[in-house]
Amino acid sequence: MKHFLFLLSTTFFIVFFSSCDEQGLQSEGNRAYLPSYIGQSGEIAIIVETDIWNGSVGDSLQEHLKRPIPLMPAYEPMFDLYQHPPSTFNKTLKPFRNIILIDIADNINYKTPQLKVMKERFAKDQLMIKIGVTSKNAFHEVFEENVDKIVRLFNEAELERTIKYFERFNNAEVRDKILADKNVRMLIPDNCDLLENREDFVWVSRDMSRSKGGRMHDVQQGILIYEYPYLDDSTFTKNYLLNVRDSILKANVPGPVDSSWMTTSYVYDPVFRPINLDNEYATEIRGLWRVENAFMGGPFISVSRVDEKRGRVVTAEGYVFAPKFDKREYLREVEAVVKSMEFE
Repeated sequence: MKHFLFLLSTTFFIVFFSSCDEQGLQSEGNRAYLPSYIGQSGEIAIIVETDIWNGSVGDSLQEHLKRPIPLMPAYEPMFDLYQHPPSTFNKTLKPFRNIILIDIADNINYKTPQLKVMKERFAKDQLMIKIGVTSKNAFHEVFEENVDKIVRLFNEAELERTIKYFERFNNAEVRDKILADKNVRMLIPDNCDLLENREDFVWVSRDMSRSKGGRMHDVQQGILIYEYPYLDDSTFTKNYLLNVRDSILKANVPGPVDSSWMTTSYVYDPVFRPINLDNEYATEIRGLWRVENAFMGGPFISVSRVDEKRGRVVTAEGYVFAPKFDKREYLREVEAVVKSMEFE
């Protein structure tokens, strides 16, 4: 009854579909006939009439979906948006990885504003959200009430795609070495090197060179795994975890010059929140790292969870050093790695 009353009290419906075609739900077996998705990670195709996009609807979409990613060294939008009128929404565009389709029309079906979440409607691993309303005012009400959920859904979809990619293209040798030595199972991307593998500390690095401005520049993605005894619930407080982090990094992650080491930057306060991994409690910290006595830094994400069988806390964190490039997608990749952590 509570759930029924809740549905009656809402001003619109959120409907979930999985593996849909244009006529409705299709069988799971037909997924094999869907094409692969197109587009780059973090891109969303906005299907809406151009005159509507150029007004308050487009302004609201850009304000919320291109807002700054928190705790980055410089401004980077949460998503890249590309508007297309419905007349161009053909078989070339339909397989796009992320789609928001907006239909504002005098449609009897939209008397109750609708927000539909459709997975794999036109392509594998695709996420499409349709908002059907009778007016711009109704759009603003639906969208602004649900924008945080929409952001979460698109971020989760991108994370799932990244995990699937690393399941196919991974460094099995390093992955198996960590599993054998530390009883920690984790995706390890290809082209990674195992820099350190001590009793309570692992350092994996993925070093690349990327071209920009006619020159090659370094990009580094790092994965750190460290463990310490689980004492009680006070272990999972923000201050405790950050103090442990700074102590372990000072001892294990040297900088490029003498008397330099990686640590946490507190120019912007790191963000701490509880999360769910494999239906178990864990914590996430996002923030900025820096090198003491050297000019280096970037974003990091840290995940900690309890290994009850062994009475320990294991922290896996990923960091990005890419001073000449945007870091959003590099950070998303290391997030996928650290959130794949499981215990043998």
